[in-house]
Amino acid sequence: MVGAVAMAVVAIACSDDGKETAGAPQPDAGGDEGVTGPDVPPVAFPSTVPALFGYALEEAFPGTFLSGAMDIEWPAGSNVPFVLQRGGDIVRLTGTDPTLVLDFENQVALRAEAGALGMALHPKFADAADPHPFVYVWFNAEGAPTHQKLVRWTWDAAAGVFDPASALVLVDQTEGDPEHNGAKVRFGPDGFLYFANGDDTRTDETTQRLDGGLFSGIFRIDVDMNPAKSHAPPRQPADAVTQGYFIPNDNPFVGQAGVNEEYFALGFRNPYAFSFDRQTGDLWQGDVGDTFREEVNHIRKGRNYGWPFYEGTKRRRAGEPSIGTYDPPAYEYLHASIGDLVATMAGFVYRGAALPELSGKFLFSDWPTARIWALDTATNKRTSLVESSWSPSAELQENPKYAPVGWGQDAAGEVYVTAWSNVYKIVRAPAHAVPTKLSQTGIFRNTKTMLAPSSLVPYEIHSPLWSDAASKHRWSYIPAGTTATMAADGTITLPPGSLLVKQFDLPDDTQPTSGRTRRLETRVMVTGTDTTYGVTYRWNAEGTDADLVLDASEEDIGDADPSKARTWHFPSSGECWSCHKTENRLLGFRGEQLFTLPPLAAPPPAPAAIASPSDANATLEARATAYLAANCSHCHHPGASYLGEGDTWNARPGVPLAERGLVGAPEHNDPMAEALGLPNGVLIAPGNAAASLLLQRMKTTDPDLRMPPILRTIADPVGTKVVEDWINAMPAQQ
Repeated sequence: MVGAVAMAVVAIACSDDGKETAGAPQPDAGGDEGVTGPDVPPVAFPSTVPALFGYALEEAFPGTFLSGAMDIEWPAGSNVPFVLQRGGDIVRLTGTDPTLVLDFENQVALRAEAGALGMALHPKFADAADPHPFVYVWFNAEGAPTHQKLVRWTWDAAAGVFDPASALVLVDQTEGDPEHNGAKVRFGPDGFLYFANGDDTRTDETTQRLDGGLFSGIFRIDVDMNPAKSHAPPRQPADAVTQGYFIPNDNPFVGQAGVNEEYFALGFRNPYAFSFDRQTGDLWQGDVGDTFREEVNHIRKGRNYGWPFYEGTKRRRAGEPSIGTYDPPAYEYLHASIGDLVATMAGFVYRGAALPELSGKFLFSDWPTARIWALDTATNKRTSLVESSWSPSAELQENPKYAPVGWGQDAAGEVYVTAWSNVYKIVRAPAHAVPTKLSQTGIFRNTKTMLAPSSLVPYEIHSPLWSDAASKHRWSYIPAGTTATMAADGTITLPPGSLLVKQFDLPDDTQPTSGRTRRLETRVMVTGTDTTYGVTYRWNAEGTDADLVLDASEEDIGDADPSKARTWHFPSSGECWSCHKTENRLLGFRGEQLFTLPPLAAPPPAPAAIASPSDANATLEARATAYLAANCSHCHHPGASYLGEGDTWNARPGVPLAERGLVGAPEHNDPMAEALGLPNGVLIAPGNAAASLLLQRMKTTDPDLRMPPILRTIADPVGTKVVEDWINAMPAQQ
């Protein structure tokens, strides 16, 4: 859950044989005010992260350890795949110890986003009548500057390896930066080879043109050089040497003077992955966004996908694409909706037999969250398949280098996720044991009256997270016989089976229309045996019960006063981790926040309480920094970074202003600063709140720019005023 303190940690129940059970549902008092359930603890939620959507990732090759797995391909008629590893080798998964079949590590530039990124086997790789035993690999090559190469190697069946001496370099072009490299290489149903490349971070030089190098596009070539279907390239791309392929005669820009006819589509920032629907032949692709949005595209020949004029559908610069026909994305999602580093990982349209309900849906993921989604290609609506953790297991939650980096599809149409050290398969998961209605949880003895059992203890905090002025109530629960602990810095660790709950209601001054009550949702964070996860329950309009939220959803809530109408977002379980990260699962339930500490084992001295932002008796700095602690510290804390580069500023309480990294600190996101009208601005300009990016992001309601980025649509009048006054009161720097 994304509230600063809204968490529930629920007891673990065991059956007589010692196995965990979900616990028997409590008597359902429902919405009858005259019925009150027994005064007993809540039921036990699962002690490990539940597969709420019915799917899971399991190791496809148990016991096998890979080193930077980027791509996986199966030869026709074989269940033994090849895996491309980023450092520059191909292995075959013949057992738990992968067999090395090609080593070209001495050629690979392994830095930044560079490396060996994608491969494709020729469709006739294993064809006995007409063999084409070739693998095609896209990688960054060492040099000054580095190069991008598309190279073909030939399989030596007798030796069981690819012959290193057989290398044929089809594309060799210099690059300005080993980033935005595209990655994948795929054969289409037409027999032609497709490969993708990004803008090389040289947007003004490489995008929206066909006469430079092979950048910012998807390219289509005929590696069989069939003169009946294709012809020799009429020109060499800029700063490149190409050979060993022809241009398909029906490529969209064939015959135009001075262009690289390899282009099939253009206008991409970093088209990291793409794939073909094996039933329809449709081409689907994910373009990794810059600052604001990720996009999924249905690729059509000759179309222009807009970068850098557009990022998703968001305008980025003046003008319109003039080459080909502009095509907006089939689907986009905001970086703010993830609340972290994001890079879309395009998968495949599912055509397997094991999960027939997914047939025809495009499966994709996001780095580094390991959330797996299905996009209905007819409606372009996204649903979740896996949100059970940042990564497939508790071990991987603590090690983000195992986040997903690619997808594969076997001959049967089953799909796989490559994740650095292993390959995972999407499978059906056992039914989860999370109560589907709030009235079944025992959190309230009566959902109509919201009477909690005596084992749930109400608590309050000094500086709450702003949630569009919603009214909140909080409860904590620690099972009998267990005790919480607290570190000297105020971090409280709850034992497995402890619990915290937060209730959200519309503000008291609202008058919702259409017979709706003010009750919105009850959020629960469950601390199990290996991690903490969140779920939420969405109240019905009558306010009598609430249903477990699976996929995130929104509700437009009208009000008798139109100025108080709002849209409320109900988060999915995966969204909870956007704020409740591995390193700080419990955000508001801390020593400096709580009015009353829970029972503690060997408690250290209690940390100094932080102020309330609305406390006029506290200093401006105390009020402002308390607000930042509640609303910003989940992302802005020691060890966190700006888009992966450089330590972020520190919003934790008790930090001297000079050590926060705020005053005079430069912005780390040019497009964001420019969109706020403060190019080259600083986070805090002492004495000048209007020129301070920190405050302007707090004030804006633009979903691409606002802070906090999620679950807020209205600026906090108290918080913004306190921070504004605090900045203006600072002595101006000379």
